[in-house]
Amino acid sequence: MFHSPKKSVLYCAYRLEVAHSTATGSTKLIQGTAFYVKKNSDLFLVTNRHNLDAPMKDPKYAGYKPSGLKLSGYFNGQYLTAELASPELAIGFPDNDDEDVAAIQVTNVRFKAEGSMVVTQLDYDLLADADMLAKIDVCDLVALPGYPEFYDRNGNRPIMRMGTIASDPESDYCDLGMRPARRIAYEAFSSAGSSGSPVFALAKGMRTGAGLSGGYFRDFCLLGVNAGHLRGRDDMDSSHAGISYCFKSTCIAEAIKDAEHGARQISEGNNPSISLALTREKSSID
Repeated sequence: MFHSPKKSVLYCAYRLEVAHSTATGSTKLIQGTAFYVKKNSDLFLVTNRHNLDAPMKDPKYAGYKPSGLKLSGYFNGQYLTAELASPELAIGFPDNDDEDVAAIQVTNVRFKAEGSMVVTQLDYDLLADADMLAKIDVCDLVALPGYPEFYDRNGNRPIMRMGTIASDPESDYCDLGMRPARRIAYEAFSSAGSSGSPVFALAKGMRTGAGLSGGYFRDFCLLGVNAGHLRGRDDMDSSHAGISYCFKSTCIAEAIKDAEHGARQISEGNNPSISLALTREKSSID
């Protein structure tokens, strides 16, 4: 028995637009999805690293650097578009450069918006740790809210996709051409614009009440960050293979820790050095 998430979970997804440019004036706009995670009193914006690093998305964009960032979505029930106004950002990444996750510390970051940016946020405790991953099974249901290319134009709302876990969550999925990283594969249709979507494992089982014993219940949790999908094996076949993948929430935790360190450096007057490695997996990044 699986339990549907609350409708508010749909609105934790925000549309992300990151402008990239070169010294010669060439530009590239990358669109994806992002979501907020609150840890203690600090707030972090989480997405895929390739949304912030054009050369990671495609090496042909070598020399392109982020030059602007916009967020769109529902803030306290009101649709807003907000543009980044702060000159410095503390961006954190996992230790493994092949884990396509980024966290931006946005606690005191300024955005320009025509309204109050009261965000729909996820609590840090929702991140699945190793103990929670051990409770998640193959064929468990997952849900991915986000802004793929065919998001709901009636109010510019995100949409929710469903799928089932395909790989062992305690293992690290790796296809041909991929380098080792903490991934989980699932049968779900990720596509362009879905990069950075939160991936949730739906609650499972029956919660027992007072005076009752037995039964089984596994709570709702954040499994990871959606990153891309696999394509057909034939070089002539670029169709979706029906398998998508995320990077685990343990990668999010590492990225947040790194962003915390960067924020401390900025507060101390030091500009944190951020290395955007040019890496790409042989699958389709969304």
